[in-house]
Amino acid sequence: TAYEIKECDWSSDVCSSDLCYGYHRDTTPNIDRLVRGATLFDQAVVVFPRTTPSAVSILTGLYPHTHGTRSLYISGNSYELPRNLNLAEIMLNKNYRTAAFLNQKLLHRKSGIQQGFSTYLNVEDDAEVTRQAASWLERGRDDRRPFFLLLWYLSPHWPYNPSQKDLDLFAPAPKFDLRLLFM
Repeated sequence: TAYEIKECDWSSDVCSSDLCYGYHRDTTPNIDRLVRGATLFDQAVVVFPRTTPSAVSILTGLYPHTHGTRSLYISGNSYELPRNLNLAEIMLNKNYRTAAFLNQKLLHRKSGIQQGFSTYLNVEDDAEVTRQAASWLERGRDDRRPFFLLLWYLSPHWPYNPSQKDLDLFAPAPKFDLRLLFM
């Protein structure tokens, strides 16, 4: 099933824009297709050098000293959403369908980060994030309302051990095993 994307803010704290698009070889055709119609923010600045406070800032528009999350770990009361209206709540109030599928145990329900999401599911692996999101999109395909969908993958944070086939996309036949660089 194809979905038209009119505007996209693709955010990643582990992948810079120069590595994700614009490469002269055809190594990321799906990302390239996505960004052709997307909005590009080329002056993005992180408000805090940790994933969790940055994500909370993206969702609330507030700095960490205001929303209260300053650590990688969210305690049950450090993210006080009742006074911090977030993007999911705004979208829900504008009649958007809202869902979040995550593989991030630090963002448990007690954190309050699920506020505003009609569907919020924290699963065990990234493949399940994708399966659940695809299923949610399919179930709502007849619903003409716009949607706000948050996908949170954990695997970009871990070392990547590419196959030789994948490595060959980026370099001619190496004289040594390039996978050694990623260990």
